[in-house]
Amino acid sequence: ASLNGSVDFIAVNHYTSRYAYEPHPCPNEVGGPSPSGLGWLEDQCVTDSTTDAAGVPIGLEAGSDWLYVVPWGFKKLLVWIFESYGGQGTDIYVTENGVDCPNESELTLPAVLNDTFRIAYHNQYWAAMADAVSGHGVNVRGYFVWSLIDNFEWADGFSKLFGMVYVARDEPGSLTRHSKRSFTEWFRETALGLTNGAHGRGQ
Repeated sequence: ASLNGSVDFIAVNHYTSRYAYEPHPCPNEVGGPSPSGLGWLEDQCVTDSTTDAAGVPIGLEAGSDWLYVVPWGFKKLLVWIFESYGGQGTDIYVTENGVDCPNESELTLPAVLNDTFRIAYHNQYWAAMADAVSGHGVNVRGYFVWSLIDNFEWADGFSKLFGMVYVARDEPGSLTRHSKRSFTEWFRETALGLTNGAHGRGQ
């Protein structure tokens, strides 16, 4: 409660959602080192799942096995942050949001540029965010896509592609950039929609 209204803004990195339930007892409820070595995953004191009780996946699986397309989870998170930490007095910036397409790293030019999975993801997440803004008054002030170009993705290295621009690393002596459809179509049309005073795609 003491944090409510005490921040200048809140930055949110969001890619996916999970179903969660509380384990009994919480394995680390008294503090100290993580008993199983799972670190922050255990410190959350919840067990997460990508399927519901009937075994139905929470959404479509992306290129990374941890990432599922769950736009309603994005909206739910934004509304929860808004209602929990300050309401209209707190600006929210979505500082990372993006996806890698299934089997994208196995594709080559020109097929890799046809990233319709990424376009659908951003359309759905953009619409969910816009609904949080228009339907619940959430004060989202900025939205940043992860990412502009394919880059080094932590432990996955170059094996996972999150960019809207493809980097041709398989061409000897070349790092030529090639715009994917998500950049030339979705990003361009969304930006133009905002420039013209609209809410962008999905609205």
